[in-house]
Amino acid sequence: MQTLTFDDLTHVGTIGRKHGTRGELRLQLMRDIVNDDGDVPDCLFIEIDSLPVPFFIDEWRERGTDVMLVKFDGVDSDAQAANLTGCSVYALSKELADEAQFRSWQAFKGYTIKDEAGNVIGEITAVDDRNENILLYVSSPMRQEEIILPFHEDFVRNINEKERTLQLFIPEGLLNIND
Repeated sequence: MQTLTFDDLTHVGTIGRKHGTRGELRLQLMRDIVNDDGDVPDCLFIEIDSLPVPFFIDEWRERGTDVMLVKFDGVDSDAQAANLTGCSVYALSKELADEAQFRSWQAFKGYTIKDEAGNVIGEITAVDDRNENILLYVSSPMRQEEIILPFHEDFVRNINEKERTLQLFIPEGLLNIND
């Protein structure tokens, strides 16, 4: 029997706060996990002590565009749910659609931005996605200030969810580090 590793999984979100008193949790989704038939995987994996621990979904319902309320089998109390808040959530990569769409760019808060050459630009501190012109607020150690980058999906060169990095094409002149 093959051991499951994070290489077999795709990061799909983070558990937010508890919802109610019977163990239900708010799952902040960064990727779509609902398949074409309107179903979700039977099992999600929660990172606990750096290991992917399987949790079977008992009930779920969507709440807005990037939040899902989830009740896991065996998580029946407020205290059990509280132990899972803040944990990263994964799904088996093979169970997701080939082009699982991102639900929210908000999930990239805390990611490090790198340019195409691999140079660190800074860390995303906030995302303004209230309209079609998405803006990334980046704390830049090189400039010792916050910079604002306009963002588009076409700029993405690589997303490393394990290292929490976002490598972007940054148009020439947009980011002049020396000024």
